[in-house]
Amino acid sequence: MGDEAGEASALHFVANVEIANSEPSIARLVIDETKEVAIIELDEAATPESLEAAFQELDAMKLTGLPLKVLVLYINGKPQPPALVSKSLRLGVFLLALRSLGLPIICCLTGKIAGPTWGLFFISDYRIAATDTTFICPPYGFPAAIKNCVGHHSLTMLMHIGPMSAMRMIDLHMVQSCRKNAADARAATLAHARRLCTFAQSQREAASRILQPGAIDYCERLNEARFAGV
Repeated sequence: MGDEAGEASALHFVANVEIANSEPSIARLVIDETKEVAIIELDEAATPESLEAAFQELDAMKLTGLPLKVLVLYINGKPQPPALVSKSLRLGVFLLALRSLGLPIICCLTGKIAGPTWGLFFISDYRIAATDTTFICPPYGFPAAIKNCVGHHSLTMLMHIGPMSAMRMIDLHMVQSCRKNAADARAATLAHARRLCTFAQSQREAASRILQPGAIDYCERLNEARFAGV
């Protein structure tokens, strides 16, 4: 009993140290000079207020007629203590909100993709990563929902093999392109988004598999867990 109490105390201490060494971040929304591409830069420690503000601003822009055609996510992979991760990200609310905008989503992945950051990965239609990006497995979410996003073979690999490199993720067709560093990956992501803007709307939808059922199901399963007490 003493050992168990000591272990629990140690884990509690470690968790508090992790929180003390971390701090919330701010999700930043930028509109590209073309006025057709919206860019959100974030990590999983983004505050609920900044996530909500980014979505509300995008939603208002669409309502006022701004010709947004593509949404870009600059995802900074920085695993955080659970206490710092917004519920809206952890439970898929923010993910569903982004998909509700009806825009193709292209993401740039850097750092370590782990925990709820996987949700941003799964809702994206096209993924570009820096070559030193690491994908920590198994991914966050319900296996059945992940299967709908990536297929049975890729799910099996994600669930049973350790951390994945960006090149391995390309082999599994879960990442579409790699660049040598974060700056190049961001530049390639923005360039791809601008190219996609030149397509007709029907072509953009076909190219991006917009509102793919797998992404929506992934988000809804996370949200359902909220009410099931999971």
